[in-house]
Amino acid sequence: MVCVVVVGVGMAGRVRIHDLGTPDRSGETQDLHIVGFVSRQELGEINGVRQISLEDALSSPEVQAVIICTENQRHEELVRRSLSAGKVLHVEHIELLTSQYKMLKQQVAGREPQEGHLDFTGKPLCEKKSGFLAFSGVTRVTWFVDLFGELSVEKAMLETCPEQQNTKLTAHLLTANNKRLTWVEERGEGLMRSKQMRISFTDGSCMESLPQGPGGSEFLFMQDLSLFARKLRAGAPFPDSEHAERRRILHCLQLATDIQRHCMQLA
Repeated sequence: MVCVVVVGVGMAGRVRIHDLGTPDRSGETQDLHIVGFVSRQELGEINGVRQISLEDALSSPEVQAVIICTENQRHEELVRRSLSAGKVLHVEHIELLTSQYKMLKQQVAGREPQEGHLDFTGKPLCEKKSGFLAFSGVTRVTWFVDLFGELSVEKAMLETCPEQQNTKLTAHLLTANNKRLTWVEERGEGLMRSKQMRISFTDGSCMESLPQGPGGSEFLFMQDLSLFARKLRAGAPFPDSEHAERRRILHCLQLATDIQRHCMQLA
């Protein structure tokens, strides 16, 4: 039995609390036992699960694992504190589990990009809750890193139009071989949620659009939780995988920080 604490009670956090608190749960997650949740709100308990402080969660020898479900801008702080406290860590990254992304990764595997573009549009977000665009959109950075390895920030700029609640982030990233990957994140009134990707490869081939995965519910949160349970149960056979995941998470958060720094320098 592995005792876990959920940090954050937004949509993802509440799903986690519900799933982990189901008494007749079976399958791969049955060995996970939730002992509390952490929230900045005073909630007392949710579905019979008690609220505890972050300090108590990280210092308690009973708590072995921490599931982080907060807004992206808090991930770096919580990741570092949890790892420093010796906890097994899980951060929501369901974007890597969608059928569309799995198909994309198969198509890209073993190919080196010459140049790539990832463009995302969506409705406005509250920066106080969601953080700077580089953090609220860190999913897009995660895609690039997972596909092509660690990156560096060449330059980045932020354009805003307060009257239309429009904000546009353009970040130019470089691969280890100095190939440019451009990420554009635009949010504003009237913008539909959309993601477009174009990649040219060093072999002369091009991918002009994202693959279309099958429709329907994919139960991504449960897939993600089951994957975490398998890692915990496997233990020693997967140290390299666990280390690589931690490194990727911290690297993506550092890229978001570097992107924000570049934008602030131009402000």
